[in-house]
Amino acid sequence: MVSSEQSIIREHPCTAALVERQTHDVVEHAQTPSGWTLNYEQVSAGKFLGQISQLELPNIQIIEDQTNQAMIKSGEAFKNTICFSISTRKSPSDLICLGNIFTTPGLLVSDAQDLPELRTPAGLQVFNLSVQKDLLIDYIVKQNLAFEASCAPYFFPFSQPHDQNALAQAVERIFLLSKQGQLAKPVQKKNAQDLLLMHLLDTCETACLPPLSTTRKKQMVDRARKYAIEHSDTPLSIMDLCNHVGASRRKLQYCFQDVLGISPVSFLRILRLNAVHKALCTGSEDKQIQDIAAEWGFWHLGHFTSDYRNLFGERPSDTRGRMKSRFANLG
Repeated sequence: MVSSEQSIIREHPCTAALVERQTHDVVEHAQTPSGWTLNYEQVSAGKFLGQISQLELPNIQIIEDQTNQAMIKSGEAFKNTICFSISTRKSPSDLICLGNIFTTPGLLVSDAQDLPELRTPAGLQVFNLSVQKDLLIDYIVKQNLAFEASCAPYFFPFSQPHDQNALAQAVERIFLLSKQGQLAKPVQKKNAQDLLLMHLLDTCETACLPPLSTTRKKQMVDRARKYAIEHSDTPLSIMDLCNHVGASRRKLQYCFQDVLGISPVSFLRILRLNAVHKALCTGSEDKQIQDIAAEWGFWHLGHFTSDYRNLFGERPSDTRGRMKSRFANLG
């Protein structure tokens, strides 16, 4: 994982299709993958460190995504693609998807235009493969497979550790070949794509599983989140959320803990702090920090600054100064 305060971008001269970038901010990290529109909220406390490696093949985009903090993720990728996600062997395997809890490694399959909301652990290293839907369906039809790509999302648990290792090693091998300049010819790219598709379809064919659906607990959390965002300038209490969603404090507590791994109190604070953080990273420099904080219900500047520093590992003014330097360097 990276440690420098400066983002580093490496484009390998042997192949313009491979780009690597080190990131130091959750907002910057979400903006890095080309062709993706992502929203990340940092959940665990501390300085953010991440790395993105992106490789473009004719019909498959591969992204290696490494982060040191726990996050809530949502968004979309390329149109007309199916996204396959697998954590590496060195990475934590616990995952919460649409309120469904998974504690063993598996392959998450999603329509790229409707990626399910995820609660990911700290220290995650994951490969995301966006495969053109037409190519994938063509392979499925020709091989008479039972897998229905249009019904994503799915979660396919690996029946054997070897299955996860084989797929992860195949992706790692293709990254290495690209760095060595051995994916320049069309036949080499096709062989790489076929290798990946073979492993992906083998995993998807191992079990006949129904698509994932949003749990009732997740629906309750979503209603609470929507209500909190609509009342962003009001410091809502837990009782406000309980009254709105029609649940007791204890039931709401269980729902948040199971769906997001945090309490409702922590969620309200983290939601608003991430909103201020994103505004400082992307908004106008003319607006004062205390005004942005007040828009999200932080009326005591000292308490806000302390909570912000605890979550992101820096003061709000540090975030603004770092982003200002970043944009100056880009210009």
